[in-house]
Amino acid sequence: MRTTVLALAVFWLAAPPLAAHDAPSKEYKAALRLLAKADSFELFSLDPDELARVEKGGFHGWRVLGQTTIKNKATRQRLIKALEKGVNDNDGSAAGCFNPRHGIRVKRGKTTADFVICYECLSMEVYIDGKKGGALTTRAPERVLNKVLKDRKVPLPKPAKTDLPARPAVTAIELKHLAPADAARIIEAVYKGRGDITVEPLPKLRCLAVRADVATTQQIREFLGQLDEAAGAGKGRALSVPAIDPKLVEEALRAIQGQPKRRDKK
Repeated sequence: MRTTVLALAVFWLAAPPLAAHDAPSKEYKAALRLLAKADSFELFSLDPDELARVEKGGFHGWRVLGQTTIKNKATRQRLIKALEKGVNDNDGSAAGCFNPRHGIRVKRGKTTADFVICYECLSMEVYIDGKKGGALTTRAPERVLNKVLKDRKVPLPKPAKTDLPARPAVTAIELKHLAPADAARIIEAVYKGRGDITVEPLPKLRCLAVRADVATTQQIREFLGQLDEAAGAGKGRALSVPAIDPKLVEEALRAIQGQPKRRDKK
């Protein structure tokens, strides 16, 4: 069998809060730096209706409802702070849609950076000098942007009817020794009953795709890292696993080793 018999020592883990595992792109970071020292700063109100998209005269294809130039330094700083905080506070969650209602365009010299922002779906596209990137965000900054637009009598788009359920991002966890299918069976057994966790083995890429919240994803990453290392070493060692019934973990390991289930004595 691919795996070895492992000595199992169970420790209860309480994973600390972590930053979003879908890190903002380099384009976002470059555009963010440009915001603070921009020569010009435009804030847009966009129509999120896909059917209303335009080929010309829009903002990256989205119909512009109105726009305003931000010259006041304090207002610029308020917008920048809200935008940055939204990205920093995102925990990796996003909805599977893109209905942008806000846009920002800044220029400095010959460099232009555009932010196409969808607070309904918790994501944004970022363009700088023709290169496209992006970032995830929370919905909190929407209030700040809307207030600036409203105070300047710029028409606002229709608000989202409901908050769409956010879905955690997918993380690929690389495996060097443990087969992805075996890793998937272990995680499914360890987290049995957790409907918010999805795993998918990707054997050609030698990795396991995991969709879960940030803290749980980190737990799974650390556990599989230890398991993968132990499998490669070919000898037993103690493992630190999530706070799950140790019997589930043991049965999962025994299953992939081809060993019969242990029967409790009556």
